[in-house]
Amino acid sequence: MKKIKAIINFVVVFFIYLLLNTLLASLFQNDLNSTSKLLSTTSYITIYLLSLTIFIFIFANKFIKDFYHIKKEDIKIGFKYWILGITIMVISNIILMILLGDTTANENSNRLIIKNNLPFAIFAMSIYAPIVEESVFRLNLRNVFKNKYFYALMSGLLFGSLHLIDEFINLTNPLYLFYLIPYGIMGFVFALAYYETDNIFSSIIFHSIHNSLAILLLV
Repeated sequence: MKKIKAIINFVVVFFIYLLLNTLLASLFQNDLNSTSKLLSTTSYITIYLLSLTIFIFIFANKFIKDFYHIKKEDIKIGFKYWILGITIMVISNIILMILLGDTTANENSNRLIIKNNLPFAIFAMSIYAPIVEESVFRLNLRNVFKNKYFYALMSGLLFGSLHLIDEFINLTNPLYLFYLIPYGIMGFVFALAYYETDNIFSSIIFHSIHNSLAILLLV
């Protein structure tokens, strides 16, 4: 029964994750398309802030508990796995860039957002994404799979696949599927960090640092 409940909870939260921002965007459609950059930026941030608030509310008890019980050892474990993940990510990205001469649609989209709307990019990538994605792909999935490495593998595959959805839909070169390695490895290591610490901030913190460094490098 607990297993079934965990699966249902994951599916419900996952679909909220997929559809919520689209639903909220429909409410702000005119403002998002405004010629005023200030108005459109404010609208985008408002949408993501509302979405973030909803996810924090869903997992409020866990967030509060983990916030007040985070330990130095949790940070050390999170850092260890982040370093492992970023090492594999960088190496695999370099190899794929040499082979393909191009990056993914998700990466190109992120670069465009950073170039055209830096305030929104900082909020979306450094605050919203770490909290929401760790909630959906790590915290929400934890009770579905009990085995440490199978849980981390499934978390990494789901996390990586969602970042490569355009490549899956418009597949022109099968080699692009290997980008699942650099995207998936971060989901994998963040899941290991959460599994070992049982504190979601061990992955949220380094997810935020990771994305913030990416923004800094692109800027």
